[in-house]
Amino acid sequence: MATYYVDGSNGSNGNGSSGNPWKTLALAHAGISAGDTVRVRAGTYQEQLSITKANTTWIADNPAAKPVVDGRWNVSLMSGGNTLTTSSKMPRIDSAPNYLPPGTNSKQGLIQITAAGVMVDGFASQNSTGSGISIGASNCTVQNCVTYFTYSSGILSNPGSKVTGISILNNVIRFASIKIFDPERFTDYAGSCSAQCVDGSLKVGKNNGGTLIQGNDIAFGFGEGINIGKNNSPPANDPIIVEGNRVHDVNHSYIYINGSVNVIVRKNLCYCTGVELNMWDGDPPAGIRLKDEVDTVVRDVQVYNNVVVNMGQGLDWGEKHTSATGVYVGHNTFVGGPETEVKQKAAILIKQNKYTHDNQKGIFENNIIDHSTISTSVLSTNNATGNDGVTLRNNNWSKQA
Repeated sequence: MATYYVDGSNGSNGNGSSGNPWKTLALAHAGISAGDTVRVRAGTYQEQLSITKANTTWIADNPAAKPVVDGRWNVSLMSGGNTLTTSSKMPRIDSAPNYLPPGTNSKQGLIQITAAGVMVDGFASQNSTGSGISIGASNCTVQNCVTYFTYSSGILSNPGSKVTGISILNNVIRFASIKIFDPERFTDYAGSCSAQCVDGSLKVGKNNGGTLIQGNDIAFGFGEGINIGKNNSPPANDPIIVEGNRVHDVNHSYIYINGSVNVIVRKNLCYCTGVELNMWDGDPPAGIRLKDEVDTVVRDVQVYNNVVVNMGQGLDWGEKHTSATGVYVGHNTFVGGPETEVKQKAAILIKQNKYTHDNQKGIFENNIIDHSTISTSVLSTNNATGNDGVTLRNNNWSKQA
């Protein structure tokens, strides 16, 4: 195991030593072996970094000066200049040959990890026509990174086959899912998506557990904030943990658990400051949402010690295909505010599946719900209690539930 260096300003086709560093990330990747470390000096690297060598570490040489991997698809291309409005438009991601990642794959990472045991530490990934950083192998870590202005997710792990042991720690994610400004996003070139056609700022799918999402700061995305997506099936003793993250001002659910089992959501802060561009049709979205978009399962999810402020709904639990068995929601604080009362039905929604399946054996207890400054009801539920539904107990409501 050796350590090599990259310097975009002063490097060359050298040997990768500290005194004779490589100039590009591609040269570094070609020159290293599995298990090596690459220290990357400050600079802007307009290339896609595809990491296919296992157990390699890619780290900023100076933590205070992040190396920037840039895909060239930037905000200055926005119609009307650098100001984003609901009528702004971006060019097709394949409209010029020099946008990265190349082609029409709207999910591919500008920094793309496809080998096991890789660590990426202290990079900035920006202006990507795909995602900022994508993780497609087990036991990988992405930490202390920044993603900015990405067509798809800021950080994405949703590979073709299931992975385990992902750590996503202390990253900053801004302006993800810029695809919402692409008028052709519903066409074949961008993936033939439907409905709103947006992506979560941080998305994890097809995960078999041992995964930690911790300490991330996520804002101004145009899809969900943290999306624990479909087909996550970790064992009970090795869950997906989402903790200590801050999510604010995104367009869809701030923390979304969708078709997944054995997930712990704890100690997160979600809040809306009323940024109009990051509202859902003029309304703040849900803070925490537990649902199934398809007939899969939400099961054995724990949601506790979170703070959710000024959302359209503090909690949205159920409906669609949801048959949620063994879900616990407790010791959270849900606080309303001036942005809360627009179109929403209530602060807390607990709804039966549209296909008449109940939320099985759920508990909602010891929560604080303070929506005293608004007239919207604090609770809307059509669910049974006990083993056939959700039991509500020992909650502190600001007015009659």
